[in-house]
Amino acid sequence: MSKSAHKTDAAGRPISGRPRVISFLSGKGGVGKSVLSFNAATILAAAGDRKVLLVDADFTAGNLHILANRAPEHGIGHFMGGCMSLGEAVTKADDNLDFLASTWNGPAVDQADVTGSATTMNRLREQGAKYDFILVDHGSGISSAAIVMAHGSDINVLVLVPELTSISNCYGLFKTLVETNSNIDCRLLLNRAMMVEEAEYIHNKFLALTEKFLGQAPPFIGYLFDDDIYRRSIASQRPVLEIDPNSQAVQGLRDLCAKLTGDQNGPAGRIDITTQREINNHKAMADIRE
Repeated sequence: MSKSAHKTDAAGRPISGRPRVISFLSGKGGVGKSVLSFNAATILAAAGDRKVLLVDADFTAGNLHILANRAPEHGIGHFMGGCMSLGEAVTKADDNLDFLASTWNGPAVDQADVTGSATTMNRLREQGAKYDFILVDHGSGISSAAIVMAHGSDINVLVLVPELTSISNCYGLFKTLVETNSNIDCRLLLNRAMMVEEAEYIHNKFLALTEKFLGQAPPFIGYLFDDDIYRRSIASQRPVLEIDPNSQAVQGLRDLCAKLTGDQNGPAGRIDITTQREINNHKAMADIRE
């Protein structure tokens, strides 16, 4: 999918009549991607009359149904296998939110099935026309299915945390995506930040790395603070919006959703880090290795 953006109305809905597909990916596990996509979906669905579909594309270890406190009988295996339509396979989570779960009792999904993954994305758009947004939570790491589905998405949010392994694996994921198609729309999100200075440093480091070795860098759409409310959300199987709608975490997620639905490239309402002048500074480049 090229970087040309869909036009949206005042509520952030795509004007074109087709759902906007937003994928959440990460180079490694444990970065909070599923918790993030689940809570972003609930916030989008709570904002008026927008219809949202949340897809669990972690075929072997998906747990969105656990976060949502649901026990779905059907899921993505049934849909990808062609034995069910999207409407038959989804589970209702709320008035404006459905989800396509990853279930143990459905047909097995081959993560190396490129053709099947491409077909699934086309069917999601066709049969999901009633939705304004389709959020796809992918399995961690790099798989053929995730790469194909990412290229079928309108926006890809690359999630990383302030750890060297996360930065390295996120770079590898971004490299794979842009080497397949340099026009893919990827955006960088730092999760579990502890302070602004840390977010600035991670952003500078990733920007320097990608600019040096790939000649391009994903726009930075901001950061989300580490917050105990996410742990409470998981433990209670409730979205953070229900636990405390006025919390800093909810505000950060709302800002992120506004950036994604409004198709803006700026940070997610938290910081505006201008780093172009910093890219080649000694501190950022000192220990860069591909």
